[in-house]
This record gives sequence, C-alpha cells and structure tokens, in this order.
Amino acid sequence: MTECIEELGSISDGILEKLDWPNTLQAISEVIKTNNYCFRFARQQALIWFECIRDLHDESSVLIISHGGIIELGALGSFELDEHSASIGAFGYCEGFILEYSDDKCVGLNLELMPESKKELNRKYIISLTYL
Repeated sequence: MTECIEELGSISDGILEKLDWPNTLQAISEVIKTNNYCFRFARQQALIWFECIRDLHDESSVLIISHGGIIELGALGSFELDEHSASIGAFGYCEGFILEYSDDKCVGLNLELMPESKKELNRKYIISLTYL
C-alpha cells in the first residue's frame, strides 16, 4: 500500500525557528517541554504515525519518509528518550529510527545512524514503525 499523508511533510517556519533546527534531540525535547505549539505538533506527528500501524498484523511494518524537524518532533512525541538517545544530533540523510509498539504504546526507539565519517546533513529522513 502506498499513501501520501500531507501532514507528514509540512512544518511551519515558526516551529523550525523554535527548534533552532538542526539541533539535538535533547535540545528539541527541552523546547517541547516549554512550548505548547511544538508539543502539540510532536504529539500530532506521533498520532499520525500510530494511525499508520494501528491495523497492521503482528510483525508488520510501515516506512515513513519525512523532513528535518518533523522527524525529531515525531520521535519525541512517540517516546520518552533515555540518556543514550537524548544526546543524538539532528538526523542526517538516510538516517532515522525504528519505533516499536506493543499494546498500542511505543516501547522502543532503535536508532539507525550513519557512521560519522559518512554523515551529510540533509533534509530527508527515514523512519520505520514496527508493531510487535
């Protein structure tokens, strides 16, 4: 199935300015805690992602491709970061993460990062959502 969801690729300049993107997940997390507009956007992205997998069978997955700032907000809206993942910088080209869900709750964030020697900051990002 192929679907284009416009909300996955649209972010206001105001939100990007508040995020000071590109920025680390930790810094973006702090913005979300203090800016209700950014918090609502993060939760909206997370809900769209969850809607994409809600009716999938076990061990099925969805690939979502989005843009910088949006991808970080969606991750933060889906999952509380731990010390390891909070220090990750903005995602670069061909980078992303796998979110794992169980019983309608996001339970895991597995980063898919390029080696530092091959990183190029770009504005296209890939995530994969998996339902366990």
